[in-house]
Amino acid sequence: MDCHFPHAPFEMDLGVSGGFPVDPHDHGCESQSSDSEFDCEEGQQIPTYRRGFDDFITLKTVGEGAYGKVFQVRCKSNGKIYAMKVLKKEHLLKQDAILSTITERDILVKVKHSLVIPLYASFQNDTHVGFIMQFINGGQLFFHLREQAMFNEERATFYVAELVLALEYLHSEGIIHRDLKPENILIGRTGHIVLTDFGLAKDKIDEHTKTRTWCGTIEYMSPQMIKGDPYGKETDWWSVGILLYDMLNGRPPWRHGNKAKLQEMILAKKLVLNKLWRAPTHNILKGLIQRDVDKRLTVSQIKAHPFFKGIDWEGLNTGKIAAPFIPPTVCLPFVFLKLYVATRTT
Repeated sequence: MDCHFPHAPFEMDLGVSGGFPVDPHDHGCESQSSDSEFDCEEGQQIPTYRRGFDDFITLKTVGEGAYGKVFQVRCKSNGKIYAMKVLKKEHLLKQDAILSTITERDILVKVKHSLVIPLYASFQNDTHVGFIMQFINGGQLFFHLREQAMFNEERATFYVAELVLALEYLHSEGIIHRDLKPENILIGRTGHIVLTDFGLAKDKIDEHTKTRTWCGTIEYMSPQMIKGDPYGKETDWWSVGILLYDMLNGRPPWRHGNKAKLQEMILAKKLVLNKLWRAPTHNILKGLIQRDVDKRLTVSQIKAHPFFKGIDWEGLNTGKIAAPFIPPTVCLPFVFLKLYVATRTT
């Protein structure tokens, strides 16, 4: 199978039938680098020539799914620890996930924000694609939430505020995430969140550009996505509301074992709020989990909302605000990234 990601400077040819686009400068199927720099925590660089799977020592498996696995690895040239996401080309082809994988790579190369997982390198061989990313050893938000059943309002507010900043940045770059859920938010060693898994993300979205793809995790999907209506950045704000509800309540507002029934509930069933929650909490949840997209809160309205009273947005954005919880990273059992076949129709 002659199928390669092109190097970053080259335009992708998506017209190659049945496979990955081919870089005209490639000569064979050896591992190839897709970016020009690999800056490490202490400023050292991993050599850019012929970088590939053989440049890393696998330490252990920390995630597994239908597309492939995530490993904790050590770089041979600088001794640093990274996460290596390895995807099987065969499975990507079968699941029609080639374009989304390329999009994920391109988005991660583009974005630079402390609350978004950094991609250091990507490469491939005949059978696999590899992404080298920062290793986040505090675990998934999902793990911590299910372990504690629910979060107090202080902790939930902190996580959602950081998520708002991450999304504000992504949206400013024309990117929507489309799969926000506790499994896709990691907790770093200092307690700050890191948004990950851009496999379903969409770029080149602005105020006048919409998309209609049905994708993600149903419990967190917006009504517009479920109905097949055009949607844009506002679909992520619905998911933020569901996430906040999940953190405070221990589960999303609507759940059902039957997917069709669940979608009906999201489209029509009343939102029930805990009477013990404060009025600003009720108000922001109603504003985010708002079926009428024209009435859903915008990012400026979210940041000015009384729910976030006392939040120093600038300090939070620069990492100067201490997290309310520091994860016990030494012995924490967790899955770094859950790779799964997301429900998707195009």
